[in-house]
Amino acid sequence: MKIFLAAAVFLLAGSMPTSRQWLPFLHANDLILFQGDSITDGGRQRTGSDFNHIMGQDYAYMIAAQVGARYPERKLNFVNRGIGGNQVLLTRKLLIAPA
Repeated sequence: MKIFLAAAVFLLAGSMPTSRQWLPFLHANDLILFQGDSITDGGRQRTGSDFNHIMGQDYAYMIAAQVGARYPERKLNFVNRGIGGNQVLLTRKLLIAPA
């Protein structure tokens, strides 16, 4: 649910008036990481540098395209690390597991 809420916030921000500064928490050269399961994966390619394929074809790609186009001066970096077949609870365990 939180993923879709975040996606909605990003996508709605693109339709807001340009006179206001939206997404003030994103600064120059920030890294935006998409971490999740098959919905996040979106059929992305694991290698190469073609942005149209390494981000997948789902919400991560749409958000990166929308936000990146709206704020080109911020030079934001978008990374999709979704893995199809993973479960969100497993992903959480991997993130908090001791190294």
